[in-house]
Parts: sequence; C-alpha cells; structure tokens
Amino acid sequence: MKILVTGAGTLVGNTISIKIPKKHKVFSSYNKTLPKNLKKFKNITTCKIDLTKEIKFNKNFDILVHCASLVPAKTSSKKLFYNVNILGFKKLLELSKKNNCKKIILLSTMSVYGEIKSNTITEKTKFNNPDSYGMSKIKMEKSLEEFSKKNNISGFVLRLPGILGNKSKHNFLSNSLNIIKKKKKILINNPDLLFNNLVHVDNIAGIVINSFNKKFKFQIFNIASLDAIKFKNIFKMIFKKLRIKEHIIINKKTGGFNIKLNEKLKKNYKIYSTRYAIKKFLNENL
Repeated sequence: MKILVTGAGTLVGNTISIKIPKKHKVFSSYNKTLPKNLKKFKNITTCKIDLTKEIKFNKNFDILVHCASLVPAKTSSKKLFYNVNILGFKKLLELSKKNNCKKIILLSTMSVYGEIKSNTITEKTKFNNPDSYGMSKIKMEKSLEEFSKKNNISGFVLRLPGILGNKSKHNFLSNSLNIIKKKKKILINNPDLLFNNLVHVDNIAGIVINSFNKKFKFQIFNIASLDAIKFKNIFKMIFKKLRIKEHIIINKKTGGFNIKLNEKLKKNYKIYSTRYAIKKFLNENL
C-alpha cells in the first residue's frame, strides 16, 4: 500500500510514519521544517505541503492519515483555524478523490466537546461551547463523514486527549513534569478522580496502523488509556521516579473527567493501560 501521512514534523505524524511497516510506501508531508530523522528510512519519501496553498502532490496513495493541524498553542485566530484546518482538509479530500484513496484517518481532539461538565465522556456526549480549535475539528469530522458516505470510502476519526511521548509538549503531564523537576510545588484538582485522559503516541500509531486492513465505513472513537487511576497517583509516580519528596497542594476537589472507551474500540485494537502509558512517558523523558 501507499500511505500519505501529513504533519510528519509533529510527534504523532513522525511516529506513525516511522512505525508503518517497511513493506508499505510512505509519503510524509511537512509544512515548515523538514523532519530529518525520516531520511534514513528507505520506504519514506518526505514532501512539503502547505495547507493554505494549492497542494501540488502528484503521487497516488491508498490511505490518508491526516495529522497536520493548527493547534491552540500556535494561535487563537478563528480565521487561521478555518484556513488551515477546515479549508486545508477539504483540499486533502479533493486530492484523495483524485488519487482514488480508499481510506482516510483523521486525528481529531477531545476539544470538540468544549466545556466538559460531566465526570465521564463518551462519543455520545453533547458538544458544549467548543472554542475555535474545537469547532474547526467538528467541521473537519463532518466533512469526512459526508465525503466518506458520498464516495463510499472508509472514514476513521480518532478524538485524542493529551498525547505523551519523548519530548512531548502541550499536555498537562509534560507541563507538570517540568514543574516538578524544578522542585516546585504542584497544584492539582480533584485528587481522587479516576483519570485516563491521556494516550501514548506509540499507542496512537498502533491503532492507526492496525486500522489499515480493517473494513468499516465511517467511525468515530474517543481515544484514552485503559484502567483509570486516581489523579493524585499520577503525580506520586513522578515523584517516585525522580526520587524526590512529594510537593503536592490540593487546589480543589472538583473538576476533571475520564473517558469511557467504546467496547468496539477495545475489542479491535490494543490499548495501553494508564499506568503503562505514564511509565513509558517517564522512562523516555527522565
């Protein structure tokens, strides 16, 4: 098979590109910075794609894995989210149709749910005032659903929580680790909340790659880790790994949520446990 992976300069896109079996041809696209680590893989060809411009890509591909995205850490501009995420994805859908692509995998986000007030989230949870980023992802999901049904192809949406990995950024655990390493006090909410709202990037890659050979029409799944653990125990694991005295301050006993994984997802894909995902993250970053 031939697979186009966008966002190869990101942790997720880069990891997926590397972990795709060598028997497949991989086109890994980036926007600004060439991911030099991909050069050593003979089955990977890097290419530059700017989603705000005309996409000039003339290679056929069977599967699109769309990881590229403008995220809140980069901007809060509603216009930019529209131009990059929504319009950019529509360009990729047109490219997919032109190249007779049979399966499209879209990495979405838990931000589609907006202001989460319940303790447990499922795919049936209603959206509640999502921000511009979340709204852009909602529209991308709807575009894929319509495209999938109209063109009779497989559409697979994965809504991601905090992503862990080597040198991962923009998630609460990476931020907390940096604070704790400086031996500063860490503030936490709802210490007894059963928490699984995170996923290791290797787990994401495994789910995406295993979906290549599965037959389905259009599916949306929330992704998280199995076997939720108490929120305070996550920080205990960090202090224990660092071998330093705990400096935890309980801010309040409310807030936070966990994700109830779909039974169909658990049956068809390997999911890391919360404890394993955190241990793997700590081993990579300490």
